[in-house]
Amino acid sequence: HKPIINQRAVLLKPSGEVVLKAVYRDVIMPKAGSGAPMVCPLSGKRLRGDKDVIELVAGGTSFAAHNNVETSAYRAPLA
Repeated sequence: HKPIINQRAVLLKPSGEVVLKAVYRDVIMPKAGSGAPMVCPLSGKRLRGDKDVIELVAGGTSFAAHNNVETSAYRAPLA
């Protein structure tokens, strides 16, 4: 298993598993019009659509180089 560090991830509520968002999109979500049920690939528990999926927010790393952060100089207006 590789640790999920800065990748986007989702929590599958019925099983409590965390998977990469790409895995959710490519493996778990049914193809349009297929009618296939959504199932957790690790536990086999059924998912009831988007209400059983929570998108997790990536935490900050405290490094300015992370996520292309840019700064600009702020100059207070003279009164």
